[in-house]
Amino acid sequence: MYIPPQFEITAPEVIASVIHEYGFASLVSRDGAKLNASHVPLMLVGSAARGGELHGHLAASNPQLEQIDGQNILAMFHGPHAYISPQAYAEASVPTWNFIAVHVTGTARRLHEAARQDENLARLTAQYEGADMPARELDPKRLMALKAGIGHFVMDIETVQAKFKLSQNKSAEDRARIIADLRQRDGSLAHAIADEMARLEDPA
Repeated sequence: MYIPPQFEITAPEVIASVIHEYGFASLVSRDGAKLNASHVPLMLVGSAARGGELHGHLAASNPQLEQIDGQNILAMFHGPHAYISPQAYAEASVPTWNFIAVHVTGTARRLHEAARQDENLARLTAQYEGADMPARELDPKRLMALKAGIGHFVMDIETVQAKFKLSQNKSAEDRARIIADLRQRDGSLAHAIADEMARLEDPA
């Protein structure tokens, strides 16, 4: 990912927060000369840096599941994004797009042990269901059949890139005008980008 220095974020805790909040990722691997991609929720275990892990699963019938075992793959996390109108600038300019993205590469390995698979599924479910959601009991045979339909994997993180393109290359006046313009729009993505820009202005 091309990242000009002013847009680069390296703090693992900041990157981890993006992965946690926007955990539905694009998973890219190779099948010979062909690229394959799947879109799956991934869970960060440990640090968002070398030594950490991403846990997830794919449908057992997805050919990518076998391909990624032992392969260096790419997971792309897409944070909020929004169109930036040139009308927001104090002087005439061109339109652009503000966004947050995290790219993680690492070697994938299948999880074959039933206990590890159960742990992986339980942690992922707990993350997205929340602690207050009551569990629904499934018939054991039905549960076993559902579990057989998925294959679990872990990515051992090797590299992490994070790009927060939030108008850091603009003047303080223009950044304030852009934030005000975004807040006037309908849509949660525009408001989320305004919030992220405001956080850069006042990290506290």
